[in-house]
Amino acid sequence: MKKSLVRIVCFLGILVASGIVMYFFYPGVIVKSVVTLSRISSGFSRDTVQVDDHRWVYLDGGKGDVIIFLHGYGDTKEGWADFPVAFKDNYRVIIPDLPGHGENSRIQAETYDVPNQSKWLDRFVALIGIKSFTCAASQWEVRLQLITPGTTLKK
Repeated sequence: MKKSLVRIVCFLGILVASGIVMYFFYPGVIVKSVVTLSRISSGFSRDTVQVDDHRWVYLDGGKGDVIIFLHGYGDTKEGWADFPVAFKDNYRVIIPDLPGHGENSRIQAETYDVPNQSKWLDRFVALIGIKSFTCAASQWEVRLQLITPGTTLKK
């Protein structure tokens, strides 16, 4: 009995020590694991599409009218956290990383301003076969949405 207790305590000690080492020396592994587990539990699929010179990575799930969630400048699709999951039962939800952000490619010679992001968003939407959508945006993307043909501003 005493040997079993010692083994359990040693195992837990090694587990805690491993967690501490991972936290301080490999925090990216922990963050990536949490993000992946969150995406899997949300039921969204991770897809990619090539738009001009940029590879777009996006999450897609649900059925119905389309809502595209656009993250803020300097943020990523994961910035929306679990909020879009609430819409998945009644809508098709698409959550892309905008070019130059997150998992998407970033070209050093490119300018990632609102007009270019708007142009790339139009091409992205066309390539994945979306005819109309509602845009849920944070920060400056509202400007992007206002100059993008075919989008609908909903409050």
